[in-house]
Amino acid sequence: MNTSNRFALLEKIRQEEEEEGRDWGLGGGRMERNRRGGGPPATATSTPRRNGEEVVHMDHGAEQVREDNTRKRTATERSPTVTEEERNLRRRLNEFDVGDSFQEIMEVMKAEMVKVVEKAQVGVKEPLQEGLESVYRAISKLMDKMTDGIAQERIDRDTEMMKMDDRVEKLEKTVQELGEVSDSLTDNRIRNRVKDSAVEMEKKVVAAMQTVRVMDIDMGSITDNKKVIAKATIDAVSAGTKEEDRRWLDSVLRRTRIVVLGKGTQARRIGGKTIHTVPILFCCQNKLDSGDLETLLRKAGYFPGFHWPEEILPFVRNIREEVVKMGVDESNHYIRVRPEVREGAVQIRVDSKTKNGGKFVMKGVWRCPPLNKELWGDLAGLYTPKVVGRQ
Repeated sequence: MNTSNRFALLEKIRQEEEEEGRDWGLGGGRMERNRRGGGPPATATSTPRRNGEEVVHMDHGAEQVREDNTRKRTATERSPTVTEEERNLRRRLNEFDVGDSFQEIMEVMKAEMVKVVEKAQVGVKEPLQEGLESVYRAISKLMDKMTDGIAQERIDRDTEMMKMDDRVEKLEKTVQELGEVSDSLTDNRIRNRVKDSAVEMEKKVVAAMQTVRVMDIDMGSITDNKKVIAKATIDAVSAGTKEEDRRWLDSVLRRTRIVVLGKGTQARRIGGKTIHTVPILFCCQNKLDSGDLETLLRKAGYFPGFHWPEEILPFVRNIREEVVKMGVDESNHYIRVRPEVREGAVQIRVDSKTKNGGKFVMKGVWRCPPLNKELWGDLAGLYTPKVVGRQ
């Protein structure tokens, strides 16, 4: 409960107490009610003796009022609509019941004084009554001071409580603001990490865009010698290239590094004949050379493919699955996943076409994911395409 709400509740309870005070016929406030014991003063009178005993009649009006108001406060405290904090506040504010107890003591003392004075001998009654009344006034004054002190202590405590609540509220606000700043810094830190990691992945993909992979080049024999495999690769590609394209091929290959993607050649049955092959990766110096080499390899009868960085392979597999969910049937469609650069940003494009012919049709474009796979879980819509193609 904040300070303003607590202050409003305290005022509400005090107003209820003031109304109880007016019901008792009091004109004063809370401290005055404490001084008077929470109700109108009772009176004590004596009547003739009954069976030899003097009967002292007490005015029970004040006692009844106190009992009624006590029951009313108890019912209020037990109400299910009253919060625990309000219930505690009401209990603390009801400490003026100490004044009720003092008043009861004073009523009994007054009644006893009447009995003592009436029993005194003639000539002693008057000085005895004056003495007892002096004592009564002294005790009454002492009780007034005690109830005033209790009431003031309660007021001071409530004031300090509101000050403390105000400080706590300010601290909570400060903590909330710091939390928002921390969350903002955390979000910015995560965004920066994602951005930096995505840039690293883009670099790897761009580097991969300068390579060409071929799977089925016949090396002629089983071997694990990388130099022999590289020379056999150049010879096989040159042999399959038309005469008018060989100078073009030689120019590109002089700037290209050949990487063997396996331990050695293996025998494979392709197109009704056995060949000895191993996957080959042509690493060109730029995208222009890789494009030229891919064209020359196709003209020579090979089927060049794209060699994805290992770190992005799970992402590529998942977006292929997304395209299948769009309704592309892999049993009668080819699905091609390739990177492309648009407005300086690397993106992943998926196209498909039927196996019985036709052209590739764009199905969707995805943003390049971060290199750090641990960040993938923090990205909403990682596998949601930024552009959806024709369905």
